[in-house]
Amino acid sequence: MTQQTHLVFDMFGTRVQGTRNVDAQRIRCRHIPHDANALELGHLLLRHAQQNDVERLSVWAFDRHRPGLRRHGFVQEAFLPHFYGEGTHLAMMGRALRPTRKGLAHPRQVRDVDLVLDRAAQRPRPPRQQSRPATTADAKRVAAFLADVHRAAGAPDDDLVPMVRHVMKSGDVSLVERDGDIDAVLLTRLDDKRRAAELIGAGIKPSAYGRGCFSSLVEDLEQRLTLRCYRTLFALVAARVPVVNVQLQRLGFGFRGTLQQECVFAGEVEDMNVWSKRLPSASSIETTAASIVPPEPRALAAPLLERP
Repeated sequence: MTQQTHLVFDMFGTRVQGTRNVDAQRIRCRHIPHDANALELGHLLLRHAQQNDVERLSVWAFDRHRPGLRRHGFVQEAFLPHFYGEGTHLAMMGRALRPTRKGLAHPRQVRDVDLVLDRAAQRPRPPRQQSRPATTADAKRVAAFLADVHRAAGAPDDDLVPMVRHVMKSGDVSLVERDGDIDAVLLTRLDDKRRAAELIGAGIKPSAYGRGCFSSLVEDLEQRLTLRCYRTLFALVAARVPVVNVQLQRLGFGFRGTLQQECVFAGEVEDMNVWSKRLPSASSIETTAASIVPPEPRALAAPLLERP
């Protein structure tokens, strides 16, 4: 399993929580408080990173935090429109602390995926499949299924039962079955406070490829989230892997930017494309991603290396 350490940064009484991912040598602070001092947070993050051999910093912030973080060399790599409410967006800021973490890890492959996205989105949609929410009785089956998928992808053979049970308790797990066997699984993190959901894991049996399992799982999830008045559904997807990027575009998700060298899967550093979709309950106005807070061009988004 990925090794993570929970961190707390205290700034004049405002506490910012973060996690240090040992495999990715990265600190990420998600959803920092609106009243947080971004300039002071940047200073604390850099000091902690220098003391603990961290190579990348990632902060998910309000628009108002961007100037303070930029003074510490952060750049906006992606964003989520209207994430905190109508007209209030989330900025995903990043900074590399080593030359080897600067820029895209796989620039050629990422560009190849960019080229196929629009063409692939025009292909006919696969048929709908019936999905259902998983229950606690499904936990071991789901974990075993995901373990098989991970092994096929070269990932470590971990015990996934605790993780699956945790997501079932605080999030959403759904599956597609055929003849009593699992064909596909979707795991989603739920954030009731912000009315946002994040796709955090999926697995599809090779024999079920092209049958519409993933799209059916996502569309059924959207219906459940809409009934709960959720505003946003989003995902971070390996930027050099065409399949899920194409699927999300077909499902009406908008591309919001690329987090450079953000994660590590099976020992490989990965750039992560950010996709999001406003759910029907929140779509009171029609906007496009480009009209809100567009991500900086990839050529300009390489995190700076100078010290503040």
